[in-house]
Amino acid sequence: MARNIEIKARARQFDQLRERAAALATDAPLVFRQQDFFYDVPTGCLKLLQLDDGTPSELIFY
Repeated sequence: MARNIEIKARARQFDQLRERAAALATDAPLVFRQQDFFYDVPTGCLKLLQLDDGTPSELIFY
């Protein structure tokens, strides 16, 4: 089963990183346009992720 792995990091020389990733990839990149809404809860944080392509929203607990 496919899994989404998301990594957030600061990056310099973004164009170079994109070129390196493209050299490693076997397919063209996928572009996802999304909006994230964050909610504080008593224990942790909730994120509502909405994709602009009509895919059902996801509620993610951190």
